[in-house]
Amino acid sequence: MRAQDLADALRVTANPQCVEKKTSELAPPYVEYIALDDYALLAAVGRDGVYLVENEGASIRCICKVNLNIEVFKKAVDVLMRWQAALLDQTAVDKV
Repeated sequence: MRAQDLADALRVTANPQCVEKKTSELAPPYVEYIALDDYALLAAVGRDGVYLVENEGASIRCICKVNLNIEVFKKAVDVLMRWQAALLDQTAVDKV
């Protein structure tokens, strides 16, 4: 993986801005920003864009459409997932 691809993926997903409060059916891929106890903040793909979802316990506190292009978001998530897999593979090798 090229360092530039990783840098671009991090830049794309780093600071989504809410542009409209609305709901949508959500689907993968997901980017989880925070997951602490009963609280989670994640981005996911909706019917007409990318959405930021704030959950607390079993309830959704807030959902809004953000300023990320779906295709660019999906590409960034793919890069981040490949980077994570490579890190996990390296960690497994280091433990042997």
